[in-house]
Amino acid sequence: MELKNLFDLLSEQEKNLTQLLNVVVKKQRAIIENNYQALDDSVFQEETILTQIVNVEKKRIELTSKMVQKYQLKAESLKLSHFLDSISKYIPTEMYDEFQELKLSIREKSEKVNKTNEQNMALIEHSREFIKQTLAILTNGSKKQILNVKM
Repeated sequence: MELKNLFDLLSEQEKNLTQLLNVVVKKQRAIIENNYQALDDSVFQEETILTQIVNVEKKRIELTSKMVQKYQLKAESLKLSHFLDSISKYIPTEMYDEFQELKLSIREKSEKVNKTNEQNMALIEHSREFIKQTLAILTNGSKKQILNVKM
């Protein structure tokens, strides 16, 4: 029963990461297209999904911790790969293989999310530099304030 719960949590996490990947790709398109509303919507969706990811990960850690104690497993840590190594002798090979496939899928999606986020950061930095250069051209490189706002 506990293994099924763990598998369900990991499946849910995989779905969360798929959704997150879709959102960061949408965010990338919004950055490229300079679509502020789509960017704002993407950031909101991303925050919601990240909250779900954190909650599922907390449940996974809690469940694996209980299983390690209950079955006196010798796991190096509560990382999924360490936990799977510690239970590999106690579960059927087919089940172990399914867990491994799910673990690899989660890792791949996480890496894609990270890569896309790095690309997004580069796009944002490029945009910032473009804006600075544009302002410098418009102001002839002077250090004068563009707006004279008194508060």
